Amino acid sequence: MGRKIIYFIIGVLILLFLFSLDFGLIKISALSSTTAATDEPIAASDEPTLSLSIDPFIEANGIVVIECEHYNNKMPGDLHEWELNTDHKGYSGEGAMEVSPNNDFSWMSNYAETSPELFYKVVFKTTGRYYIWLRGYGADDHSDSVHIGLDGNAVQSSKALALTIGQYGWLNKTYDWDRSYIDIPKTGLHEINLWAREDGSIIDKIILATNPDYTPDSSGR
Repeated sequence: MGRKIIYFIIGVLILLFLFSLDFGLIKISALSSTTAATDEPIAASDEPTLSLSIDPFIEANGIVVIECEHYNNKMPGDLHEWELNTDHKGYSGEGAMEVSPNNDFSWMSNYAETSPELFYKVVFKTTGRYYIWLRGYGADDHSDSVHIGLDGNAVQSSKALALTIGQYGWLNKTYDWDRSYIDIPKTGLHEINLWAREDGSIIDKIILATNPDYTPDSSGR
């Protein structure tokens, strides 16, 4: 009788041990599943992404020089986004920004709401009219234009801005060959918006200048 009790107790202990082991395996499996889940690719967000260049550009003596890869924020749009391009040599700085992918997509209207966008913070010490000079590169006439805006708003005098084709160069023209400009109504911090007009367009540098006779040199000053 005593042996039966001992065997019974031993059997219960073995069952408890096996149950505990099995429960531990279940917990490990759950943890492994959780870890695997966190390794899944994260879907692209529609929220602006912050670059490492968060200091604003400063206007001095009526001139603002913007290296386009030094954006403050960027926003994708219509399955496109601005990406760093170092394939087309001749850029200044670390590279230029390209609207990618290049599959002949364009944003002719409603671009402030739908087009891929780059944001640049600028502190203006001088109010008035600033002429827009773009140093860009278009592979062909389907990838050679962008839009510029101010404080998140589209501006009639700075939409559909043309880029040089086949090489980096400076232009201060719209697609209608008018001079491009924006008006700064008050001093302080403003936001310059760069929107895509045609995918494949490449932008290296932006200069804003109050002097209507100003012309950048080849590198951009």
